[in-house]
Amino acid sequence: MVAVSYKGWLINGKVFDQTPASQTRTFPAGGLIPGWVEALSLMKEGDEWQLVIPSDLGYGPDGVGNGAIPGGQTLVFDMKLVSVTPASQ
Repeated sequence: MVAVSYKGWLINGKVFDQTPASQTRTFPAGGLIPGWVEALSLMKEGDEWQLVIPSDLGYGPDGVGNGAIPGGQTLVFDMKLVSVTPASQ
């Protein structure tokens, strides 16, 4: 599991998702879009990166969220990896 804070927007500047200030969200690391999985595998706790994710490593040609993220979109994220918790054995 990873705890992250982030802001995501389309290349036109439209913000589609973000964590509230000073809060994080926790996700299973392998259950995310491929661009996040790749970045998170390289990040260390406390790292803050800006990711530019091409469509094929994001939501692909179909998009997601009833048009919130149209198909074929490049995504931009400011992301901070707050913590990593190993999966339970």
